[in-house]
Amino acid sequence: MAPVADKLDADIVEMKSRIKGLTVPPNKVVGAAPALIEEHAGAPSLRGQRPRLRPARAA
Repeated sequence: MAPVADKLDADIVEMKSRIKGLTVPPNKVVGAAPALIEEHAGAPSLRGQRPRLRPARAA
């Protein structure tokens, strides 16, 4: 199990260093917002509604 844990730890260290050097242009972040809103516009939680729960059946 130790070799797997060591590999996982090394992968985490590498991922952290890659993420630190990552730059995301503001237009990419802002540009994605309308698509997400449109995708979830029909979701009940965005319309102020809660999903209905079915009543429990008697056993």
